[in-house]
Amino acid sequence: MENYIRFEAINEEFGTQFAEQFQPFDDVPTLVAKAVYGASGSSKSWEELDDKKQSKKESKAKKRLNRGAVENMTLARLEEVDAEGEVMSWLAAISLQSQ
Repeated sequence: MENYIRFEAINEEFGTQFAEQFQPFDDVPTLVAKAVYGASGSSKSWEELDDKKQSKKESKAKKRLNRGAVENMTLARLEEVDAEGEVMSWLAAISLQSQ
């Protein structure tokens, strides 16, 4: 789902500076976690962090993407990343199942 969040919505949530939309198979939580960590000014590089710390940061990014960044999405932004309406069809199907 994170690949359907417009980069502007992500920038608004995280204060990042992404300049273009992520590709369909990009690992968005990892890319965002790396960018946030890189902007933190830490003396260690991302690669120097152990797997557990990287995973924790990726998990936090995923949660913020699916809560905070999603709140920054508009219908227009969704239509830009999902011109074929795939996400809207998923949401409609979920809505029907919950009735």
